[in-house]
Amino acid sequence: MSKKRWTLFTVFLIPSLACLIAVVRMGAANPTTGTIAPNSQPLIWNGSAVGGTNNGEATCVEGVNCDTFTLTVSGLPTDWTGKTIQINVSWIVLANDYDVYVHKLNNAGPVVSSSTHGAPSASETVKIDPTIDGTGVFTVRVVYFTGAAADQYHAVATVVPANAPAPSPPPLSPNWNIVYHGTCCEGNLAAAGANTFVLLPELATGNDILKSADDGKTWVKKYPLADVSAPYGIEGDLQAFGDDVIFFGTELADGVAAHSDDRGESWVTTQFPVPFVANDQAWAFLGPFGDMVPGQLEPYVLAGWFRIGSVAVFSFDGGLTWPVQSPLPAYAQSLHVVCENNARAPTSTGDTRISNGQYANKKAGRHGAWGTDRKFYWTEPTGGNLYVCKSDDFGVTWDGIKHPIAPGPGSDYIVTHAAFDSNGTLYVLHGNKLYVSFNQGESLQFVHSLPRWGDAGRADSGADQFFVINSGTIHIALMENAGEGRGRVYYLRGTGVDTATPTWDEELVDVVDNVRLDFMQIVLNGNGVPTISYTTPDKEVTTASRKGPMPVAAAPARLLNISTRAHIQTDDNVLIGGFIITGTAPKKVIVRALGPSLGLSNSLADPILELHPQADTTPIGTNDNWKENQAEVEATTLAPTNDAEAALVQTLGPGAYTVVVRGKDNTSGVGIVEAFDLGDAGSKLANISSRGFVEINDNVIIGGFIAGPASAANTSVVVRGLGPSLKNRLPAALNDTVLELRDVNGALLEENDDWQQSPGAAGVQNNSLTPASPAESAIFVPTLLPGPYTVVLRGKNATTGIGVVEIFNVP
Repeated sequence: MSKKRWTLFTVFLIPSLACLIAVVRMGAANPTTGTIAPNSQPLIWNGSAVGGTNNGEATCVEGVNCDTFTLTVSGLPTDWTGKTIQINVSWIVLANDYDVYVHKLNNAGPVVSSSTHGAPSASETVKIDPTIDGTGVFTVRVVYFTGAAADQYHAVATVVPANAPAPSPPPLSPNWNIVYHGTCCEGNLAAAGANTFVLLPELATGNDILKSADDGKTWVKKYPLADVSAPYGIEGDLQAFGDDVIFFGTELADGVAAHSDDRGESWVTTQFPVPFVANDQAWAFLGPFGDMVPGQLEPYVLAGWFRIGSVAVFSFDGGLTWPVQSPLPAYAQSLHVVCENNARAPTSTGDTRISNGQYANKKAGRHGAWGTDRKFYWTEPTGGNLYVCKSDDFGVTWDGIKHPIAPGPGSDYIVTHAAFDSNGTLYVLHGNKLYVSFNQGESLQFVHSLPRWGDAGRADSGADQFFVINSGTIHIALMENAGEGRGRVYYLRGTGVDTATPTWDEELVDVVDNVRLDFMQIVLNGNGVPTISYTTPDKEVTTASRKGPMPVAAAPARLLNISTRAHIQTDDNVLIGGFIITGTAPKKVIVRALGPSLGLSNSLADPILELHPQADTTPIGTNDNWKENQAEVEATTLAPTNDAEAALVQTLGPGAYTVVVRGKDNTSGVGIVEAFDLGDAGSKLANISSRGFVEINDNVIIGGFIAGPASAANTSVVVRGLGPSLKNRLPAALNDTVLELRDVNGALLEENDDWQQSPGAAGVQNNSLTPASPAESAIFVPTLLPGPYTVVLRGKNATTGIGVVEIFNVP
């Protein structure tokens, strides 16, 4: 260093030291310490540092742009069962920004929780769970990212009820290849075909992009081509579609887009045209659409968003040019504010999904996503509401829906993730809830609770989980709090998340020690292999790629067809069959009424069939002889063998239906009513029932059902025989029932007289299927193999009367 520079350094150093001494004398937070117990009232303190700006906790100066409150948590961890500590730090001016870190023991100890989201905001929230993090001394350090003494923060620590704990962790899975990339901060992911890309932002030398063509086992650097200092190394995002890979990144007020049209082999970079305002986040949202603007080159659009800014920007050529720049309203400096100010109450518009096959394995966006309806979406949680906002004119105008946030763990998280699948279903991940909409966010079809969720407390609340979606199957990466600043990395797969009963599988991928985590990501490549990115101490950016797709477990068997045989009489003693279709998709069925083909001496000579919606006397279909509908009946390969028998083919929406079989001209005889499932598994025959007159010998009621397909896993059923509970409507009902369940070979699986005597009585109760009369029968089979079964309903001691046999396919 030259003498002149030493002189200048000394001139500035002495006043700076004097100023620093004066500041340090101000001390830490006010007050500096406090103790909290399981039954304590809220504990309050205020900031006392000078304020200013800094680049994070590692570089802040105590008393200048950060201060510390020492919190002692009293008692033993067991004393805190069912309770946790919530710390809220708030201020007034939205443009200011405070970050909060909670350390164990002292500021050099592990970070057990943090909250670091940026402006515009006026609060940060962190939690201490003494049952996991232990008791004793903690430090709550507030960093004045852009804070001021004139807008000093206010902190409150409150004892609140704890969320239900996540299930115990499984053993560490051996199915993952873990690669440590080094460098700094975070890894953003994209996938195009069999290739996977990871973006490595670096503060000093800019961004690197690595490519893997072998399912994440090895990685090769593709961008930049030479190791030279390049800007835009703080934040960035990657998107991919077809041959195109796009990088969008920033460094404070500057931004850049880099575009590859050869799957990441070569790149063209473009300086971003709009100055960013104190930005340190950049997100790209890719939509596979052509003809959005006439004359543009690429078959997709790219939206660029920054955390604090005055415009929303859109590109149609992979980020090389940005022809659409939509100013946000004057009251807003972020899409957060625009969304909240343009929201209304939900409406229910039914199922209005628009499918798009190019949305297979769609990577979620942080808050935003392109919809299959060609609109740009923004989701935002704030003030106890989940906002879903959308624009069809590139951000000029917005329409939004305000949904209440479902209570549960993570309901106070500040981050959502959103994406559409190829069926046009919208999914929003927030806390431990997955919101599912069939009408572009107008109403919520399902709100699923995840079996576990990201709660490591190392990032913006909710940024420690992420997902990719495809046709009702969701792949989630998450980091779970393991206590003492550690985290458990999970892969969670949900199948059927666009139905009422999803199935969840999970694997424990990795366990990491304390490290700052900006966010996690997951993508699925063309080989079906998931890759997760996260950070680990010292080794920094980490990718974990599964060694192959997780095997898909066989779905439980479902009821494929049902039949009931009885002696059909007249009036109340005709044969009545009922079934319920559950799920979301219409189901194609064939219903049949048989008699002559049974070959019995007392067979019903000529059956007539009616199909009704439940409680509706007007049929939606009738049939005497099936050849009236010959073409569609024969197409099912289930045509009756006798021309006098009846059949109807119908596509029915979810709901309850009744089939009535009677003899033509009020004749009587033994007949059968049947229903066959001809549709896909998006809906199912959840339960069936048949009512008839129970006689003796061969004229008892005999029900049959098939659980399948043969390749399916075991399922669970409840079978019931009812009689006495019908007497208030049908005086001729059975006084006491006896029920048998037999397999395909006729072997008796169980016989039951009174349902409480059944070995499966608890299962009947747990499925809310307890018969109304103790004299009625019920059988619960928790693990029923796929195949055909027979149910026989008799009157006890050879009595006769009207009875009902029911089969329920239960979860």
